[in-house]
Amino acid sequence: MIRLTAALALSFVTLAGSSFLVQQAQAESRHGLSVFGELKYAPDFKHFDYVNPDAPKGGRMVTMGTSGASTFDS
Repeated sequence: MIRLTAALALSFVTLAGSSFLVQQAQAESRHGLSVFGELKYAPDFKHFDYVNPDAPKGGRMVTMGTSGASTFDS
């Protein structure tokens, strides 16, 4: 019963004798989030400004095993 009473109390705000229904904020759907203003990139962007799309592809990556984790290689 207390939860029902609290829910009803939160649903209506009494201000100067008038009741206003409290509504949730509605946000528009977007492809990104920006704290500082408009989004920099459009929804269909291909690559970030700092990425070179013509960079060479391929090669190999060599890693050391767990036994070499305590070594220092300059």
